[in-house]
Amino acid sequence: MDVLALLKSIRLPEGRYVTEVKPGIHAFGADRPMSRVRSYQTKGLPGMAGRGMSREFLLLAHVHVDAARKVTLIEGFNGGEGQRAAEAIRAALAQAGLAEGARFEPTQPLKACPASGFS
Repeated sequence: MDVLALLKSIRLPEGRYVTEVKPGIHAFGADRPMSRVRSYQTKGLPGMAGRGMSREFLLLAHVHVDAARKVTLIEGFNGGEGQRAAEAIRAALAQAGLAEGARFEPTQPLKACPASGFS
């Protein structure tokens, strides 16, 4: 099975495949409700100024794939959820025989991956 097709078919309990964020770097994440206090404060309003829940994207993992379509790195972000996502992705890739030789970083800080957008 092609690695990209497999990545897109992986179902995580806490997230899903999202997109290729940079060439060869594939993201998994979850769309979550944002707490009211946080969502209003980020808009410059007092904590409980309005009603309803807005949503935010939570990045859980990256899978790095080289030009030869070989998985080189699996990273988990954002604590336990990211760690569980990275472990599930690694298990799915290993079952298909596609994780051999890949580095595994289940608790990677976001700043450690140049594709995360943080520096």
